[in-house]
Amino acid sequence: MAAGSGEAREGCARAHRPGKQFGYAREIKVIEPDIRGWLLLRVASVTSVTMMTLLLSACGGGASGAPTVSGTVSGSSAPVIDAAALFSDQGPMFDSNPEPAANSSVTLTLRTGHNNVTSANVVYYNTSTDAVTRVPMSWSSTDPTGQFDYWQGTIGNVGSTELRYWFQINDGTATAWYNAAGVSSTEPATTNSDNFFIIPGFTTPDWMKNGVGYEIFVDRFYDGNPSNDILTDEYSYGGCETEQHTWTSGYTSVAANVSGCNSEVFFGGDLVGIQDKLSYIKQTLGANILYLTPIFASPTNHKYDTANYYEVDPAFGTDTDLENLISAIHSSGNGPEGYIILDGVFNHTGDTNCWFGKYTYWNETCNVVGAYQSQSSSYYDYYTFPSWPTEYSDFLGVCGTSNSGICSMPKLNYGSTGSPVREQIYASPSSVMQTYLKAPYGIDGWRLDSAQYIDANGNNGSDATNHQIMQQMRAAVTAINPN
Repeated sequence: MAAGSGEAREGCARAHRPGKQFGYAREIKVIEPDIRGWLLLRVASVTSVTMMTLLLSACGGGASGAPTVSGTVSGSSAPVIDAAALFSDQGPMFDSNPEPAANSSVTLTLRTGHNNVTSANVVYYNTSTDAVTRVPMSWSSTDPTGQFDYWQGTIGNVGSTELRYWFQINDGTATAWYNAAGVSSTEPATTNSDNFFIIPGFTTPDWMKNGVGYEIFVDRFYDGNPSNDILTDEYSYGGCETEQHTWTSGYTSVAANVSGCNSEVFFGGDLVGIQDKLSYIKQTLGANILYLTPIFASPTNHKYDTANYYEVDPAFGTDTDLENLISAIHSSGNGPEGYIILDGVFNHTGDTNCWFGKYTYWNETCNVVGAYQSQSSSYYDYYTFPSWPTEYSDFLGVCGTSNSGICSMPKLNYGSTGSPVREQIYASPSSVMQTYLKAPYGIDGWRLDSAQYIDANGNNGSDATNHQIMQQMRAAVTAINPN
């Protein structure tokens, strides 16, 4: 049936009458228009029916073309849940206590279409006990526009372990489910990563909640010290010669650069340049949290292939330049006191990292034997080699096989608790993460690149080992700086 037909509009009118009771068969269909305007149906279950009415939310108060959920009918009308009207999140408008203490209560709010829902439940899963509990929700209010209703349900005691929750929405025989991924015709699994969550006792620093962040890709921000600029043909990496460009000339778009050597194009941005512009960032832009993309030694402009975690890239400046920048960000002499977050690329290194040793970074001298060079290397267990040296786990695959990912980014092997990689990255007092949190640097936090993939033995995260590593990382850094 075409969108907007008279039958669809009449069906919506019947389904949205307040107080209407339904007794139809229990088949649910999610209906959504694709980009060509046709109707796509995903059938959740099948029962015997005499007639099926398809309804679009354009006639039910939702956004035009947005999905709705309808029930199969044995009669002339069907209940319809306006999926476009459903909304909730974990902010304070929909979660009364986003950072609850252990054993406290939390009231959760769900938005629905006005007079569109007959009942709703909060469904939550206790990750410690595996128990699933359904909490009935009550109608709370209608918004001033008359388009939406708000339903609320309270979890009386959140306990002390993580809870995952989602919503069940009913309109007569029609049922829909809602989590952070949106609306579904089937109930999400308890392990669904898109379920909302409650973590009792977890708090976020106030400076992060109330701050305004500004991300800087260092090479492309401002050239404060031209003497450290990478010159054209200064070195070659991955078959590409370096190219020096400026902001006023020599620009080539990524698509137009047929050589594919975009990672070796440099514009000269550096840490001194950022410090020169702090008044502009803090006062003109109003940002007080700076997040820098990777700054450590690497042969590329993006630096997501670290050669040395303990050295600022020479094209960006020196360790002293970093110390001075951090001090200036923290100062109130150029605007409000600020904060700095560094980018931690800890899922993988670059293939020029001395730990790996496939290539040598242009100005780096390795005084050790890398894992790629010898199976007797002290760093051999830092990586995973299905077949040394030609096959090794890399970012998103296994280099040297049909499942190759990015070979220039060999994946770190975190092994088990106490492994050398865990000690080097976060566990030891001299580890990368702890070093930059302490004097003389004193950064305020780490952004973790590809955190979901960090794992052991070449695995790509999303398992118990990944979660354990994340918990250990957090414990290590908050012990140095709780905020």
